[in-house]
Amino acid sequence: MRTFPWYLKAFDWDAGRAPTTADCAQPKDVLAGIHALERELQRHPKRYPAEWRLWLRQPDEAESRCQQILGVYRGKRCRLYTDDQGAWAVEADSEMAYPVHYPLSDLPEVSVLADPDGLPVTVRIESLSPVGAHEQVLADLKRVCVLALQKNALVLPSFV
Repeated sequence: MRTFPWYLKAFDWDAGRAPTTADCAQPKDVLAGIHALERELQRHPKRYPAEWRLWLRQPDEAESRCQQILGVYRGKRCRLYTDDQGAWAVEADSEMAYPVHYPLSDLPEVSVLADPDGLPVTVRIESLSPVGAHEQVLADLKRVCVLALQKNALVLPSFV
């Protein structure tokens, strides 16, 4: 955590009091930390889990992101979900203590029935690297730091 003292400061101050300059960080230090974090994530992608997402394709081809989907997969009622290890379909009606899991991570999409008599729907499976998953947040942090540099100001990291 030597590279991120500004991050540690984000937890140091109490939200009930007004922040002081001692609670702030130099924007160049924050930028250096963000760049170090990005380099670490890019150099060692296997150390950090990907973020998996399920996208339900609507009849009009629009997609909506879902945390989990209930449907019939391989003839069994299943719950499709994601975790740090990938995407899965797990049998919903299993009497076993550890129900059958079907790995979906290697598939770009699967087709499931919304209900036993329903039409098939397509579920797209997406995997994002940590940098890709948090690209917008990192870009926003950088933008704030660049603006602070231009204005010769400090930044107040806060996670309260």
